[in-house]
Amino acid sequence: MKLWIIRHAKSSWNERGVSDFDRPLNNRGQRDGPLVQNWLKEQDHLPQWVLASDAQRTRQTSAFIQAALDTSIPVVFSHQLYLPTIYTILDVIAETPSEVSSLAVISHNPASTELVNWLVGEQIIDNLPTLGIARLNIPRATWEDISAASATLDFIGTPKQLRT
Repeated sequence: MKLWIIRHAKSSWNERGVSDFDRPLNNRGQRDGPLVQNWLKEQDHLPQWVLASDAQRTRQTSAFIQAALDTSIPVVFSHQLYLPTIYTILDVIAETPSEVSSLAVISHNPASTELVNWLVGEQIIDNLPTLGIARLNIPRATWEDISAASATLDFIGTPKQLRT
């Protein structure tokens, strides 16, 4: 199974009176979205299912991700993925249909970074940057079977790498 851990794109802190939940993407996030979208179209083992936080910035990020996938790919928004713990993310992942062999989770830090490290079993990254993507290989039969140190890292990609 493939698990794509995706942090939302860069969001704006400039709008007064806007709650954290409602913060939109900033100019860099809007610019990086299509860059990552085009890169994603060239990848193997694309997600067949997408789970995303229901916050504004993750909704906007998921639109870029979904545009790179087959339009029939479901995107399931969950408030549980808004500023979650890794265990909350795992609980949401466990509800994924068993026939899905490649899953994307679009969420927030620090849990996105922590989840990558927990699944690999060591601290391989200090910070998954905005719109950073980690793809993990998980040799398990079902999404409920995911455990610590059960995955291997296929790659980590960032918008900064794509711009160079």
